[in-house]
Amino acid sequence: QILALLDCLMRLPERSRQLISLRYGQNKSAHELAEVIGKKESATKMMLMRIRQSLHCCLQLKQQEGFEL
Repeated sequence: QILALLDCLMRLPERSRQLISLRYGQNKSAHELAEVIGKKESATKMMLMRIRQSLHCCLQLKQQEGFEL
């Protein structure tokens, strides 16, 4: 499960990986992230939602391919 997630994370663009790292690794709020990247909080939340959707789709594909989750 962890290996599949790590593989999906590595497939993300660098900026997306950085946002995920800040949000979940450093426990930054969407408001704090928005200040760091110079975007509105609403835009930052949308970016995070899209990244999470991308990760979800990647994990589903891995499951269908038989990757052990």
